[in-house]
Amino acid sequence: MHCLARDAGISQATGYRYLHEAIGVLAERAPNLHEVLADCRAHGMSHVILDGTLISCDRVAGTTENGNDLWYSGKAKHFAGNIQFLAVLAAWLQHAI
Repeated sequence: MHCLARDAGISQATGYRYLHEAIGVLAERAPNLHEVLADCRAHGMSHVILDGTLISCDRVAGTTENGNDLWYSGKAKHFAGNIQFLAVLAAWLQHAI
């Protein structure tokens, strides 16, 4: 968050204040997995690549129903966000277009 706020020219507190709103806007614009896979199939793509990683982050306020911190990763043993993506090889994409 420190780097994002610095690069955007805002305070870290402002960045944290609007973090969930920004994630919500991005999530609303993103197609769901079923739409993406149907589009890949319509373009004749037989294989896709699903990958992801944990990105370390500072603590972000918020807890789950059972009281656990929303951003704490038990796997990584620190605060992190899980980023996942679906990709196709560039050669397939060029061939499909």
